[in-house]
Amino acid sequence: MSLGIGYSTIDRANINAGIRENNLFGTGRKLGLSVQKSYTALSADLSYTKPYFLGRALDAGFEVFKLNSTKRNSRMYESDNSGIRLNAGYSITEFLDHLISYSYSNQRIGNITQGVSMATQSLQGNYNYSAIEQSITFDKTNNRLNPKKGYFISISQAYNGLGGNVRNLKHEGRAGYFIPTFNNDFILKFLARGGVIDGIKEDVNIQNNFFVGGNNFRGFQFWGIGPRATSGEALGGKIYYVGTIEYTFPLGLPRELGISGALFWDNGVLKSVDSSIRNKTTLNDTGRLRSSAGVSISWTSPVGPIRLDFAKIIRQEYYDKSQTFNFNLGTNF
Repeated sequence: MSLGIGYSTIDRANINAGIRENNLFGTGRKLGLSVQKSYTALSADLSYTKPYFLGRALDAGFEVFKLNSTKRNSRMYESDNSGIRLNAGYSITEFLDHLISYSYSNQRIGNITQGVSMATQSLQGNYNYSAIEQSITFDKTNNRLNPKKGYFISISQAYNGLGGNVRNLKHEGRAGYFIPTFNNDFILKFLARGGVIDGIKEDVNIQNNFFVGGNNFRGFQFWGIGPRATSGEALGGKIYYVGTIEYTFPLGLPRELGISGALFWDNGVLKSVDSSIRNKTTLNDTGRLRSSAGVSISWTSPVGPIRLDFAKIIRQEYYDKSQTFNFNLGTNF
């Protein structure tokens, strides 16, 4: 059983509670239930996994989820999502894993802020998603949770259109390369990720676009970069790519304190919306590179991991939303 509290400049205060059993009735099956509440969202999740499904080296299971999201920074609407996901994963080799899943979910969008663009106002309604997804990951790092040496590459695809009323195809990829220098406490990291989404005989709506900013691009607010209506709301983009160079190092304090520092340089682009959005609003979308650099301080404290990010914008557009300081605190007990 776990109970957690946390705080961040993005989600403000949050609390989570959960129960997880990794060896249910001594069978090796996994069962989990979690609920989390923050200033901007309420989520609940029930999951079950059975190893060696049908007598094969295959982990199979299901997940039932619900997520209610309120308005937040540049998101000018509320969203209520619920659904179920069936998944199966297996190892092809020692370093190569494959995961495939099917999900069906419903999304209801409402309570849209007055005065926003017609593109955002037109989101009001119900959306049914029926998707099949797959991902393949090659991982040769020394530790999948906290890698200090090695590399990984992961690619995924998601096809919406096996029923439902939303049809699109999404591709994403991630990669990382970790080089220890001097000793295992000084780590040079190269990280990259990107994606593209296209509608299938229909345009991609705002809520299905990619969004960048906040924890995934330091120096910018949640949904802080990319196409934006002149009325202020973020519109997301069909294409994104972000690269990071980071160097982590000890701060000369006793190792048992768990305090370290990092220098980082983030660069990325979020661009392109479909004509159904362009025709309903006046927007800004240069597609130019954004860049930030700064320093992070991390502390594995007695009350949980704490991270402070101090960022300096190197390159931005005048309509982007910057955030020079970010704070995250989370714990479980």
